Amino acid sequence: MSEPTNTPENSAGQDHEDGWQPCAPGEISGMVGRIQDRRRAIVVGRTTFAAALVLCVAAASQFSGFSAAEHDCGGIVCSDVMAHLEAYRTGTLDEKTTGQVRLHLEECPQCGPKFRKMTGGSAQLDAGSFGDTVVMAGFAR
Repeated sequence: MSEPTNTPENSAGQDHEDGWQPCAPGEISGMVGRIQDRRRAIVVGRTTFAAALVLCVAAASQFSGFSAAEHDCGGIVCSDVMAHLEAYRTGTLDEKTTGQVRLHLEECPQCGPKFRKMTGGSAQLDAGSFGDTVVMAGFAR
């Protein structure tokens, strides 16, 4: 018995002994192309989703007033100003820190407006000059 050969003349429309039929010309390359297209679409979809997520987070942080970068105005950063805010408001900070906080509140585009909003729009930034103004929830003089 001779072995079947896989030539177009021999195999067109004939089953091999193992039940397989030869592929038509271009069939495998077409399948490979479809798989590559599907993978490409998945990568584009994931990349688009990631980019949209980054944009949403950036927009949310911009509109919420959150800033990842702290400003260093007056020789003190935003988080330190917020930590000293109550003592500044009551006038119990030392002179050096009071001056730094005052200068920071005058120059910082993030903290200055927040502080003015918390103090009812008072333009006065002198320590201890806020009377009974409630600066932060739970804090009153």
